[in-house]
Amino acid sequence: MINFVNTKLPQLFIDNNTQKLQVQMHIRKPHIVLAQRRELEDLEQNPYPLKLSPKLFYDDAGYFIGIGSQDNGQWQPIYNLYETDEKIYAIVELAGFKKGESRIEILEEAIIIDGCRDDFKKLLINPTTHQEKIPMGKFKIEIPLKCRVDPEESSAERDEGFWKIICDKKKAATKIFQ
Repeated sequence: MINFVNTKLPQLFIDNNTQKLQVQMHIRKPHIVLAQRRELEDLEQNPYPLKLSPKLFYDDAGYFIGIGSQDNGQWQPIYNLYETDEKIYAIVELAGFKKGESRIEILEEAIIIDGCRDDFKKLLINPTTHQEKIPMGKFKIEIPLKCRVDPEESSAERDEGFWKIICDKKKAATKIFQ
């Protein structure tokens, strides 16, 4: 839960200090606090100023409907990860990307995908946003693998809004002495 909250804090608040916003459990009290306040005895002392991000979206009635993702670099595509005895398969949903707008890097222990999706509103003149759920802007995701793969024997292909990535598992090297 705390890890999830820490991924969302940069989207919700603007912090003028150089420290990265993170929450942790207080060392003596049953509270979740900003990391730099986890040892304070009196949590009412010296409140930490935070400002809400202007990228938060509200509907016409004033209800919160989401976080605008344009240029905040915080969204990540969804994916499925499968494993057989010999291969790792990753299926990543990246609809609406033209060739060259996303990049896949396959390492021995991870798959890294990054890119940028254009803002759909750019083509419109003075649009009013009623709902904005499709993430836009920059993204980066690192998919950790539970075993080593051979990047040279890997492949990736785009198919109807999905990247299909297939990685051969690396064979364990052995050497026998007699």
